[in-house]
Amino acid sequence: MGGQAAVRGFAIQTLVCLLDALVDGSDWTAVTIEPVTALDKVDILWEFHGGRKKAVQVKSSQNSIGRSHIEGWCKELVADKQAHDYELRLAGPLAAGALTGGDFKGVKVPPPSSIIVQDLIEQAITRLDQYLVSAKIEAVPLTVRTALIDICAAKLIAGSTAAEKIARSAFDGWLLHWITAAYPQAVAARLAANCEVIWGIVNLEPPRSGGGPFQLVLPITIYNTGGGAAIVEWFVVIAKSGQDRWLYVPERTIFEGNKRPFTEFVVAPGAYRERDIEFVPTVKDGFRSDAWKLGDYQLELLAKFSTEGVPRAIKTGVITIDGSHMSLLNNPGSVPIRVSSLDSYLQTI
Repeated sequence: MGGQAAVRGFAIQTLVCLLDALVDGSDWTAVTIEPVTALDKVDILWEFHGGRKKAVQVKSSQNSIGRSHIEGWCKELVADKQAHDYELRLAGPLAAGALTGGDFKGVKVPPPSSIIVQDLIEQAITRLDQYLVSAKIEAVPLTVRTALIDICAAKLIAGSTAAEKIARSAFDGWLLHWITAAYPQAVAARLAANCEVIWGIVNLEPPRSGGGPFQLVLPITIYNTGGGAAIVEWFVVIAKSGQDRWLYVPERTIFEGNKRPFTEFVVAPGAYRERDIEFVPTVKDGFRSDAWKLGDYQLELLAKFSTEGVPRAIKTGVITIDGSHMSLLNNPGSVPIRVSSLDSYLQTI
């Protein structure tokens, strides 16, 4: 093989590896390009969950690839490395009937890919977009994706010179690191989007001053299913009745009966935090500061995450204030009310 053909062959091998690494839903855990094997016939060695391994050989040619070539390569691949699965990846033109009928020694031989390197690069750019979407990363511009493919390919080539095993976590880490540097808003959106806030009850408490509105205590649970730490800066509750609105801000966090000033807090990846948060009415133009009356009130909870420029609406529900709640205006205590959109829905059917 001449020098130019050798370079092209190695570029195709690297891009084939990259294309497979970006398959959405694949459970691969590590990959090695040019692993050390007895016969040096394995170009790519994949490892998967459960210890399963797949040995891959990549063959490219500008000349027609015949069935005898394929059978010979498959035989060499199986003899070279103990693996659970074997695959021969071809790039270039095939002779008529080269893949029809017969057995390839248990080796999977998919239809060939293009031998034109630029075609494979464009496929990788498209597949990277799908990979990032599945990881809940905001759409990344074409120029950034193109640069990422170039960088990933260079990283894989560098690793192949020493038969370096590259872990899936390291591969995903490269992508997040480079995207953060080149297009940080994409990762910021990912972190915030993976935080879910659960809220289903509001506890009414007596107003602090005569003639004022109720105080509110909300038991809130925040789940972080993202890949990075989430910082919750604050919450806001807006109560509405007709054209009237009341604005509530967090003042204290209640834990095991102890009240502490509310401050921003962190939720680690894969973790959750439970908080009982005491909300008090605040004075602001356009919002009322007098007592609630009997009737229905719509409550809307908003949360502000450090990775988002504006607060995000979490949930809206309706509660009904009746005579039993009015006893709190003059007496201590706490009355829980379920916050749900179910009652409003039932009224529409």
